[in-house]
This record gives sequence, structure tokens and C-alpha cells, in this order.
Amino acid sequence: MNSSALLLIVLFVNSASAFLFVPSQQQLVYATHRRLPAVVTGLNSYCSLQSSGSDDEVTPADEPDESLLRMNLSINAGVDPDAALGSLRDFAKGFPFAAVLPVQPLTYMPSPTGVKVTFLRKKTEEKGSQDGGMDFSIEFTDVAPPDDDDDIEIGTFGTGRRINLSVSRISEGQTVSKMFSEKMVITEFVKRISAATENPDALGNMVSMDSFFHQWMD
Repeated sequence: MNSSALLLIVLFVNSASAFLFVPSQQQLVYATHRRLPAVVTGLNSYCSLQSSGSDDEVTPADEPDESLLRMNLSINAGVDPDAALGSLRDFAKGFPFAAVLPVQPLTYMPSPTGVKVTFLRKKTEEKGSQDGGMDFSIEFTDVAPPDDDDDIEIGTFGTGRRINLSVSRISEGQTVSKMFSEKMVITEFVKRISAATENPDALGNMVSMDSFFHQWMD
């Protein structure tokens, strides 16, 4: 066999070995244990995200509305029920929300039963400008008057004997919990209205506070 034929055989064997390469056991083990990065999707993964801001955590936008404050007040003897109800609503409408939350952008507008506060954020293509809020509602309660007071004029929304003040969370548009802001507003509101109902020159000459409850009571 001449040298040219021998060279062709060597080249053929080397080429075939390249196509018939069998990886070692170590290489096979490495290949079978390689994994792609995990992709987490869905509502549960979204809810688990945490915010580093003062308002606590990321929550679903469809979180149900929740009661933040319940307050019961009685109308003092001889006071016109409608006047007492109007005074309480005016108190809520005049509350300095912006001063209590100087960093949180917000707006507040009178409602038929009180005032609605809307928390704001920068509007984007994915999200609107509303970031939840709070609804202050003041109404008569349906408590029947004593038998000997049947001649008392009945109010439009109830008996006109007692008033309920409630504050509920507005979850519309909310993606980040506003619990810190809600706490600041509720605790300051309770402080101010408690002082006003004890002052005879303010609300104290019209109503008396019977009870209240909110989420941040000691």
C-alpha cells in the first residue's frame, strides 16, 4: 500500500470518529442535571411580592372592601337630629387629610353620606391614577325609640336617635396596601372627633360618643 492510500484511510477514520463521538459518563450526568430558570406566574406569586415602602405589602387589586372604623354616637336631648347628622358630616368633610398624609398624593370629595378619599399615583399605560382610598359614611341607625317617646319626629334615615359613623377601605385600583396611611388617618380622626364630642363649644353640644372600634386599638 502506498503512502497516499494510507493517508486517505487515516483521514477517513478521524472524520468518522468525529461524527460517532460518545460523551463520557461525567458529561452525561452533567447534561441530565441541567435545568432552565424557573418561571413563576399567576396571582399567588404576585401576592407574595413585598414592598419596601411604608405602606406594607403588595396585594391583589380585587381585595374586598374592609371596615376600618365603626363609631356609635347618641344625639343629645333637645338637639335636632338632622342638625346633629349634618354637623358630623361637616366634621368629616373638613378633616385635614392632606396635612395628616403630607407625602401621600390624594384627593377627597363630599359624598351623600360623608366624604370619599382617593389615594393617587402616577398614571401609566398599565395602571390608572387611583390607588385605593377610604369612604367615610355618617348615617342614622335604625334603633327604635322608647315607647314613651313615640311622638319624637322620625328622621329620614332612621329614628333620629343615634348615629353611626363608619370608614371602609376602597380597594379599587389598589395594588400596594395602604395600611400605614389608613392607620395615620383613622387614629388622628378618632383623636380629633373624641376631643370635639367632649367640647361643649364644638360637637359636644349636639352628640355624645358611645363607642368606637378600629383595627389599631391598643
